Amino acid sequence: MNHNKVIKLWLFPKNRNNECRSITKDEQNIADKLPLLKAKEFVYSRGCVREALSDVFGMHSLKIPLKAFPGKTPILPRGFGYVSFSHCKDNLLVGWSFKKIGVDIERFDRIFDANAISNFFYFKKEKDQLSLSPRGKYRLETLKLWVSKEASIKWQQNGSISKDLLNWEISQNNQKAFHKLINKKINIFNLKYKSWYLALAYNCRKIMI
Repeated sequence: MNHNKVIKLWLFPKNRNNECRSITKDEQNIADKLPLLKAKEFVYSRGCVREALSDVFGMHSLKIPLKAFPGKTPILPRGFGYVSFSHCKDNLLVGWSFKKIGVDIERFDRIFDANAISNFFYFKKEKDQLSLSPRGKYRLETLKLWVSKEASIKWQQNGSISKDLLNWEISQNNQKAFHKLINKKINIFNLKYKSWYLALAYNCRKIMI
C-alpha cells in the first residue's frame, strides 16, 4: 500500500458531550482565555484530533506533536503528515494524510443567501453552471461549491477566506480547483453524507479513503 495516497477521515458528532478531552496543559491554558463557547469548541476539536491521530500513529493522544492555535492552520512536524479539520453546528470533520489536504463540512439546511454568495464570491463560469441547476437545487449547488472552496483554502495551509476565496475557481464537475494567482490546480472530492456536504482537497493523483 502506498501510504502517501492514504487519506483518513473522521466524523465526531458534537452530541458526544465531553468524551474528547485529551488536550495538553498548553492547550488548556489557551482554552481558559477564550469565551465559554469558543473554549468548549477548542477543547472538543483538539481532543478529537488527538484521539484520531493517536490511532494513526499508535501513540498516546497527549504525545501527538500537534500545534493547532485558534484561527491558525493546524501543524504537525515533519514525518507526521498533515491534518485539517472543520466544524458545523453538530459535527466535526477531521482529515489526515502524509500529503497536504484540506477539509470542510456544512449541513444541507444551513441558512444563507445563495444569490448573494454566488454573485459576490463566484466566478462567471461557476455562476453560469449554477444557473443550470435543477429546480430547487440552486442553494445546495451553491453550498457544494462553497465547501469545495473552503477545503481548497485549507489545503493551501497559509490561505484565508479573506485573501483566497476570490482566487479559487471550482471546475464544472466539482472535481478540480484552480488558484488564479499561484497557478495551482488540485483535486476535489465531494461526499454527500446524511445531513452534510463534505469536501476534501488534495494534490495526489489517486487516493484511498
